[in-house]
Amino acid sequence: MGVVKVFPWRESSLVTQDLEGIVYNAGHARRA
Repeated sequence: MGVVKVFPWRESSLVTQDLEGIVYNAGHARRA
């Protein structure tokens, strides 16, 4: 969700959604 705010010009882009998922998953993986 935060990534969309970082890239507001891509907020409707599927690429941004993919990056958001990658960052989200990576964050959880590192905390695990």
